[in-house]
Amino acid sequence: MNTRRAIFLTLLIPAAVYSVFYLFSRFYKPSSLPDGVSYRTTDFSVRGEDAVLIRGEVSSPAIPIEILIFAADEALDRDWNSSAVSMNTGEKLADLYASRGRTVFRYDQRETGESVNSGRTHPDISLLVEDLIVVYRFAVSRSKAEEKPVPISIFAHGLGCTTAITAMTEFEMPVKTLYLTGCLYSGTLLEDYGKRIINKMERSGASTEALRLAELGLNAWLKQIVALSDRAGNHDSAPDIDRLIPQVSNGMDELDLKAFRKALFYLQSPEKTGWTMQAARISFFSLLEKIRGRKAEAIVHIVGEFDEEIPLASIIPASKKALELEKRSGHGYRFLMIKRTNHFFQEADGRAAGDIQIMIDRKNPFIGTSPEFLSAAGL
Repeated sequence: MNTRRAIFLTLLIPAAVYSVFYLFSRFYKPSSLPDGVSYRTTDFSVRGEDAVLIRGEVSSPAIPIEILIFAADEALDRDWNSSAVSMNTGEKLADLYASRGRTVFRYDQRETGESVNSGRTHPDISLLVEDLIVVYRFAVSRSKAEEKPVPISIFAHGLGCTTAITAMTEFEMPVKTLYLTGCLYSGTLLEDYGKRIINKMERSGASTEALRLAELGLNAWLKQIVALSDRAGNHDSAPDIDRLIPQVSNGMDELDLKAFRKALFYLQSPEKTGWTMQAARISFFSLLEKIRGRKAEAIVHIVGEFDEEIPLASIIPASKKALELEKRSGHGYRFLMIKRTNHFFQEADGRAAGDIQIMIDRKNPFIGTSPEFLSAAGL
């Protein structure tokens, strides 16, 4: 077999497998839901604080026992699909919760699905927080319309966790249970976002030297961003990324570091600056301390052992913080590390080896949802 044919087959086989999984999962629906109650799903829409229309769906059983609002991960629509991958995890979870008596609200975030962006920076954290609050207030009105008002809970996933706890910190929006899933931060949101970029480099096979230079450059860049974020409204002098990350002569290292520089340039670009400056000041566990026992009767924090979106460098220190918080909180906060589970609650034998494997696993309809996760999430 010649080299060209080998390369062609290497690319063709994963693409073919992914296509089969895509078509199967796109049209596959379970024939029935086990031991559930009947419910109906209808559209809803609310106006954001900037008058932009936010569209979504609400799944409602006849006599709900609870209202649940989904706060999805970064750039996902109501079904938890992105522009690149359709998984329908949000839709499937909503079906499960609704079949067990919960009314579920889920909505398209800005620039996803049927929702649109405004002239404001996206994804500005304050804008995402405002959208969640508007949906929360709409859910409260629905609760009051019931014969017997029912409690409201929030199910947050990935970066939706930060949206939810920031909203609960800054506004009056008490909940019965706050589910935090697929999120674990050892420092500020921006620090861990930077670690995720390096984590992606490592998954793609970057050399030890490239990873070392990227980490040095990231730390220097973060210091300058934090200094800028302390100067309210003055973000004109962006860090010189080319100076912070040295050029190298090695071909593969050069490509890896070029991609890393591009990621940092994006984080300080005009459309992302608002998010970056806010993320530099948000400490996940500091916010949790503010809301536990006051604005949430219970916080259930669920993380998969093989969550590919959580950097390896964050898992041990962040898990230690979570366990310390659990010890101080009694029954108010529970931290659960679900064995053999990935970012989207699928059963997994280990962390995915690379981005192609991640996409194939996420689309694979034959990989089941972790039973331990479903139990922890009240299902």
